[in-house]
This record gives sequence, C-alpha cells and structure tokens, in this order.
Amino acid sequence: MSTTTLASCMRKAAKALPPINGTAFAASFDWLGQYNVVSLGDGSHGTSEFYAARAEISKRLIKEHGFKIVALEVDWPDAEAIDHYVRRWPQHPGRMEARQAMFKRFPTWMWSNREFQGFVRWLRDYNDGLVPPSERAGTVDPGMADEARRRYSKLSRWAGQEQEYGLRMRSRFKSCEADVINMLLELLRKRLEYSAKIHDGE
Repeated sequence: MSTTTLASCMRKAAKALPPINGTAFAASFDWLGQYNVVSLGDGSHGTSEFYAARAEISKRLIKEHGFKIVALEVDWPDAEAIDHYVRRWPQHPGRMEARQAMFKRFPTWMWSNREFQGFVRWLRDYNDGLVPPSERAGTVDPGMADEARRRYSKLSRWAGQEQEYGLRMRSRFKSCEADVINMLLELLRKRLEYSAKIHDGE
C-alpha cells in the first residue's frame, strides 16, 4: 500500500473529536463501555494531549460504565505505590526507598507528568467518594472497627480532661484500662490477617 493510499484510508476512517477539556469528548467513547477490557494504545506517548485524553476516557469508563481496574505497564514498585496511594493503604516500610524514587527510570516522561499525576489524584478522590468517611476505618475488618469504637467510646467522654480521668481512677470510678488492653490484644492477634489484606498477601 502506497503512502498516498494509506493517508486516504486514514482520512476516511478518522473522526473529528470535541475538545479534550469538554464533557462531550469522553462521551464520544461510550461505545467502549460494551467491552470488559479496553486497551488505550501508546502510539502517541509523549504528548500532553494523549495523556489528557487517556485520563478523560478512563474516568468516563469508570464513572459511567462500571470499570473497576486500571492496569498499567510499569515496574511493580511504582505500580504498588500508586495502588496504595489511591486506596489510602499504608505504604510498606521496607520499600519506602524504592517508592521515593518512583518513575526515575527511563522513560520518565511516560508516567512522571502532570496529566498522569492528576489522574491518580482523581482516582483517589473518586475512591474516597465510594465509601462514607465514617466507614473507611472499618474497610479491613468492619466488625472489629465497630468493637473498637464501642470500647474506645468510654475514653471519649474524658477528652481534654485527662487529669480528671486520672484522679477519678484513684477513687471508685472504674478504669477503661481493661477494655483498651483487650482491644489491643485482639488487634495484635489479627495483625497477620490484616497485613495480608493490606499488602495483597505479601
């Protein structure tokens, strides 16, 4: 196929798109919602417009079509750091040094750009909106979170009055120590189970 013929075919197949920063842009890709997996190619890597377009299409598929996974072709430490940031999971202390050097390897421009950073922040904010703030502390073990709230609620009445609490303990008032210690012991017993959930079983 000659260059002229190829260019002609591309002109016939090409479709004009609205501006990337308009709501109509992402809506133009609603037809992708019928698929289980959508690959956003890298033929235009290196351009701000491509990164912005990719982010807007991804947002649309997540918000309007129920997509739940964004898969990236990146090194594992970088991908894990992003995953933990988006989900607000604690970072693994043994890997902090690697995470501090995120996206320092070639090609740095592919991921270390403001369009991708903005998309990652959007993912985190979007995730936050899926679960009410009052319930986030219980996402690992909702039952245990409720029990902790019940036990620690005995201390909340003394907030800002720690001195008074200490004085009352010396008299006939019952201490909260037993409940707090029992709660800590239960959390320690389950620490391996929680660690497996938080760190994907590593």
